Formats: sequence, structure tokens, C-alpha cells
Amino acid sequence: MAVVLITGGGGFLGMALARVLAREHRVILLDSLVHGEHQRQVLRRSGLALVEADLRDRDALDQALVGVDWIVHLASLAGVEQVRAKPVETMETILSGTSVLLDACRDRRLERFVFVSTSEVYGSQARDAKEEAISADFDPTEARWSYGAAKLAAEHLVMAHAKQHGLPACVVRPFNVYGPGQFGQGAVHAMLRQALRGEPVLVHNQGDQIRAWLYVEDFVAGLLKTLESDQALGGVFNLGNPAATLTVLDLAHKVAALVGGVEVKHRALSGAEVDVRVPNIDRARRLLGFEARVGLDEGLPLTLGWLSGQINEGINEGQERSHA
Repeated sequence: MAVVLITGGGGFLGMALARVLAREHRVILLDSLVHGEHQRQVLRRSGLALVEADLRDRDALDQALVGVDWIVHLASLAGVEQVRAKPVETMETILSGTSVLLDACRDRRLERFVFVSTSEVYGSQARDAKEEAISADFDPTEARWSYGAAKLAAEHLVMAHAKQHGLPACVVRPFNVYGPGQFGQGAVHAMLRQALRGEPVLVHNQGDQIRAWLYVEDFVAGLLKTLESDQALGGVFNLGNPAATLTVLDLAHKVAALVGGVEVKHRALSGAEVDVRVPNIDRARRLLGFEARVGLDEGLPLTLGWLSGQINEGINEGQERSHA
């Protein structure tokens, strides 16, 4: 049994991973709970151990790290609208937080350090994106790119520690994860909520942005492989589902048809946009045996069923503006 620390563990991905890991391991979540009372309620129901602290609080971090074998580093602000509104906090949380965490790990005997980065590192054009082909052109005058730029810099910092200090590390880049348990921002989450309320399903601009959608269980399965396989050490891996690729407009029509009785409407949105975000997963397939199993025709109804229950209970009232 390993002791696992998940930074940012109170978020959607952290909680999904923690629930699976807790079946066989001891899991500790470190999170500043930026999502407020809903997040507290979810964590209380989970029964998982929580250290409520900012990642940059070195004293709290040192206490949380006692006896830890594996670290999954997820902590960051996320969501397009939040990043645009708080680019300074976005970059400082990722850059300073990662630096403090890596420094705290330097003299500890860890078995694995997994940094969860983002597909945003590929910039606005990521068609059949391969891990070694980073060519993102991040315009510093556009706040949208603060998240991807900071994550890419943090990737370099993690791998620098791996090379210079022997940190047993790897990096994963998830592509548009959705599914039960999601709250806050996210296109699938937002569209399903709108449809369930009988409201129009909103699409930004023409809706011709292309995305590949990864069901949360597939993300967790892929991340577990990076913890358990020595083939992961020193590597960077895309986790996504190229088979679940479609435009945001097509996604909106799928959601509308699934719920029934709602229409799709367009809404103008200014600012930088990601036009295409589709991964190449050959490396993860070859070295980790990763393969996404759940397509949208299965994943959307499962997510709808979960979210319907949440709405009936009067919870999960997060923001719903981002189309990722």
C-alpha cells in the first residue's frame, strides 16, 4: 500500500483519482478549496483525508508530505473564464506552487511524481498533437494563454528536477476530460446543465472549434498507469480520446438531442480561442498500454444521469460558462 498525496485533490480530476486510489492505498488531498462550500460538502461525503492549505504554504506542505510515496500534482486554477479573470493568480499558483513543491520533495525518497499538465500547452492548433511537437505561440498580451504558458514552464521545471536531482517524475497532458463528478467550468457540464433546465444550449461564436473528449474513468485509468509503470519515468504523455472528436456545435446538438425539447443558440465571445485540440496517443498506447474505452454515446448519458441527480438534490451550482 502506497501513501499518495494529491495536490489540488479537491477538484474534479483529483477526486475522481482519489476515489479509485483509496481502494488500495492511503490517500491525502491537499487543496485550498477555492470552489467554496460545494467543494467542502463533496469532500466531507468522501471521507478522504484533507489538508486545507495553499500549495505555497511550506509548513503545511512539509506536514502533508510525511511518509508519502507517490505525488500527483494537480494544483492550479483552471477554466477559461477564471484564467482570463485571474491571470496573475493562475501563473503564480502554477509556477510558485510547483517550485515550492519540488523543493520540498528534493530530499525525500519518493517512488513517483506525476505532474498533470494540460493540452493547452499546444496552443491554438493541436491536430494529432504529438508530445515532442510543442510549438505554442503564447501571446503575452492575451490572458487566455497564462494557464498554458505556466503549465509548460512547470513541465520544464519538473523535468529539470528529474535530471538534476533524480526525481522519479513524468508528465501527463489530459485532453478535455468530462464526466460524473465535474463541477465549475467545462463545456459538457455547462451544456448538460442548460439542457436539463430547459434552457438553450449555448455555443460560443460559430461552434466550429474541434475537441476530443475524454471520459473521466479513462483519464483515471491512464494516470494510474503512469504511477504503476516504470515505462512512464522521464516521459511526457498525452491522455485523450481521438475517437471522440467533434466540433463544439456538434456536441451541443448531441446534448440537445439527448435531453430533448431544447434548442441550440450561438453567443458571441471575444478573445483568443483554441481552434483544434486533438491528441496523438501513440506514445501512451505503446509505453503504457493506454486506450480510451468510453465514447461520447456512452459517456454523455452517464454524465447526464449523474448531473440530473445533483440538480434534483439542489447541489452542484458551479459556474458554467467555459467551452474549454
